[in-house]
Amino acid sequence: MNILNKTYFYLFLFAFIMLFFFYRKPNETFDINIQDTYYVIQNSHFGILLFILYVVLGLAHLYLLNNRLVMSHWILNSHVIISILGLVLTCYIFGKLNDHSTKTLEEIIRSIKTNRYLTYAFFLTVGITIATQLVFGIFFLIKIFRK
Repeated sequence: MNILNKTYFYLFLFAFIMLFFFYRKPNETFDINIQDTYYVIQNSHFGILLFILYVVLGLAHLYLLNNRLVMSHWILNSHVIISILGLVLTCYIFGKLNDHSTKTLEEIIRSIKTNRYLTYAFFLTVGITIATQLVFGIFFLIKIFRK
């Protein structure tokens, strides 16, 4: 049994890692500020949401395997890689953007340009990750209905 060909395993493993990671400090919050609206999500709730998302994705990969529905390996592998790395990179960039440590005026001026590029990288990463989920979802539905 070759574990490298079991893409669902990586999604299930990552789901449990995310659940553990966000339950380390369950009372901390994940803060999102969009213009005048300020969203506050507790880490434990965000961890449960990500856990459910990655388990559902893992079940979709497992369904394809168990029902012998053949999908291109590059679609399956790129979906897993982009899903996992996209979330990790998004959380990392989001953490860098929300760094509110005390800075001098010169450091603030230098960080404005850096934050602009981080914002572009954040939206690019989120966009690619969402596009990957949509492409996988479309191919998954096509495989189910052609069965």
